[in-house]
Amino acid sequence: MLDRMKRVVKVVIVSLLGVVALGALGIAGMGWIISSGCANTIQARVRSPDGAHEAIVFERDCGATTDYSTQVAVVETGEELPNDPGNAYIAAHRTPVEAHWHAPAALDIRHPTDAPSMRGVVSAAGVAIRYVPVVDSTQ
Repeated sequence: MLDRMKRVVKVVIVSLLGVVALGALGIAGMGWIISSGCANTIQARVRSPDGAHEAIVFERDCGATTDYSTQVAVVETGEELPNDPGNAYIAAHRTPVEAHWHAPAALDIRHPTDAPSMRGVVSAAGVAIRYVPVVDSTQ
């Protein structure tokens, strides 16, 4: 009788561990699906004068329920563009945006005056950022 109880307890413990492991894998899988549900298309990579950084202008598409957005990320030269929102600038829609370095650690982001922006920071990856509104959207 005692051996049978031990076997039942082992089966219950192994079953519970299996359920917990499958649950953890499911949660991790959902996180991966959610985080990679967007696609980035690089439009331009502009290297800083000292070659240490790159400004990457890209279009981000997160599926049918959201609009495309134009974004800018500042990364170290040679670094891949992460599948994340831009760390420097995010325009709410497809917007003509240009990145121009005016010093090794100083970047201008040129955007149309009427472009609705969702994010604009004063520095990213150790680079100072200045936003330059351009009246003519052809820049």
